[in-house]
Amino acid sequence: MSERALPPAEKKARAEARAKAKADEIAEIKRRFLEIYRVKAGNIAAIIKELGISRERYRAFVADDERFRDAVRDEKEALNDFAETKLFEQINNGNIAAIIFYLKTQARHRGYVEKVEAGEVEVKVKLERVITDKRPKTNGENDSTSEV
Repeated sequence: MSERALPPAEKKARAEARAKAKADEIAEIKRRFLEIYRVKAGNIAAIIKELGISRERYRAFVADDERFRDAVRDEKEALNDFAETKLFEQINNGNIAAIIFYLKTQARHRGYVEKVEAGEVEVKVKLERVITDKRPKTNGENDSTSEV
């Protein structure tokens, strides 16, 4: 029997069944996304490739589903926590690069910052001026060179 010949109640029941199947499929994709997130270290491109969905579809899931958006954010925070734990393990093992990184990013208020000296900026400006001044002259330009 064709869909057109069905009674309205049957049409409605079939439409609801299709909608439920679609919702279940989306829920499964989201569940698997979160499962794969940690394995792929939050690499969205790798996750959506494995799931066979587009980035646009992933973005729509995030935009339209607050619970999914919060779950993705929680997974990202879990990865950050893991990285912080590994960083502190390296600090505890005396890894000087890890110590310096931590101080430069977390102890800036104590003076652990890299400052750009005014002389460095001046050198860059002078180099740009030299490069500009050494370009080939076009008709009408003065052939005299400027001091650097």
